[in-house]
Amino acid sequence: MNQRHEDQRHEDQRDRDSLGGEVDAPRTIVRPRDEFGRPLEPGEPTRLPLPDFDAMTVDEAHACALRFFAAGNYFGAHEAWETAWGRVKGASDEEVFKGLAQVGAGMTHWLRANPHGVVALLDRGLDRIGRLGPVFRGIDMAQFMARLVEVRDRAAAAERDGAALPPLAAFPVPMLSHGQEQG
Repeated sequence: MNQRHEDQRHEDQRDRDSLGGEVDAPRTIVRPRDEFGRPLEPGEPTRLPLPDFDAMTVDEAHACALRFFAAGNYFGAHEAWETAWGRVKGASDEEVFKGLAQVGAGMTHWLRANPHGVVALLDRGLDRIGRLGPVFRGIDMAQFMARLVEVRDRAAAAERDGAALPPLAAFPVPMLSHGQEQG
């Protein structure tokens, strides 16, 4: 079971046939979420519908993450990038996708009004994505990182001053045009 499912799935339950015997495939039980990605009690309706990330390829999950991020659905972006990370374990893209997933989680903490979580997760994510270079799958990493540092610094100031996090306008992940892509 991959890391992102630890809090989404209840015990690994198996489907039963008509005689009560186990069917080979485990049944996924997705935990409902509030609009900020926090888990709700089992049986409550989800307020954050998300696609089936496990059915996506790395490229599909990455594209989905970019769309979610631009829309301010940072938990969805986190989940999509975490799926991509799981798909590339052991490959050169592993650390970058892990860092992007941490960025999504850090931005989710902004929505949850948790400046400490923003700072901690953006620092971890920035450290990982900063090792890569100027371009990753079309993302202008320098511009993206600069924007994330601004967000992290605003969260750090709020935490230091004991102030609430102000509203944050969603922003897209900056992409290079096709002619500029190198990675």
